[in-house]
Amino acid sequence: MENKFLKIFESFFKSPYPHNYKLYPGNMSKPYEVRVKLGIKTNTYKIHEYTFSGLYDFYNFLKQAPEANTKTFKALASLGGYSTFAGDTYEEGLEKIVKPSESYSEFLQIEKSISKNYTAYDSFESTHSVIGGAIDVVRYVTGTPEIFITSKEKPIKQNVTINIQLAYNSDTTFEQLYNRAIIIVSLIKSLESQNYIVNVNTFMLGYDGDEIIKASFKIKRGGITVNSHDLFKSTCFPEFFRRLCFRLIEISDVNNSGWTRHYGATCDSELVRQILNLKQNDIYFDEPRKMGIEGKDIKLDFINCMAYLGLQDKMNVEKEANQLEASVKQYLKTENE
Repeated sequence: MENKFLKIFESFFKSPYPHNYKLYPGNMSKPYEVRVKLGIKTNTYKIHEYTFSGLYDFYNFLKQAPEANTKTFKALASLGGYSTFAGDTYEEGLEKIVKPSESYSEFLQIEKSISKNYTAYDSFESTHSVIGGAIDVVRYVTGTPEIFITSKEKPIKQNVTINIQLAYNSDTTFEQLYNRAIIIVSLIKSLESQNYIVNVNTFMLGYDGDEIIKASFKIKRGGITVNSHDLFKSTCFPEFFRRLCFRLIEISDVNNSGWTRHYGATCDSELVRQILNLKQNDIYFDEPRKMGIEGKDIKLDFINCMAYLGLQDKMNVEKEANQLEASVKQYLKTENE
């Protein structure tokens, strides 16, 4: 009788699914609270956080099939979403992020074409000193004390992190996502050619009421070439957000009923900056439509995007927009020949 009562007692308090953060401590954090001041209001949010070193880490995590929170999610959109909205099936989408694709090959060729617009920054400059190095004959003949040619490292301007929101409105097109990814590549090349150290993170940040789900994917570390594969597949494939990121939402220990209807709303830029603790010089790429990216004209999209980011002081926007347009056209011309 005592054992029967104990089982009833335990089942009453037992979670309807395992707390996944205990099973996958390398990728999931125990939910925690943060207080955020927005205007005159201060809100408290409960954060459900995921961290991945890249897409292969994400792939391995999902292959372990973390259990869904069926208490909140009675139906799973990651499995049941229409193909016209979410693309290929969940299983196909998962394999897609680690397998080659024709659209990625095209993106890679355009990236190579863009690279030709920029010269690698020479981090050293020539100078003269009284010791070491090759002799400057002219200075030697004229009796100048500093006759030796040496080189010294130029100071690094600063570190910049580009943060890319993966969540986007339901009517966002592939062309908008594609143009945004191309613009990001061009911006990385531009900043690095000016001696900026560039880091790149993609993230999903959505909320319902006082609950936030945050997932981060490291795409590029300063001094290392951008992982074009992870950048393209995380930002351009509809399956990545509408299947795979939806699965992250479904395994989260969230309780608000709104998650089941719309899988959360995208956070506005001020909330994003506070939750991610972005520095003043960090760059935030919002969903395409908010940045004026329509997906029809890469030059116009680039100009609108730079205006949204306020980067006119870091580049000649018109010149770089023309270069980017020419790079894309050159690739398309080569493909058609």
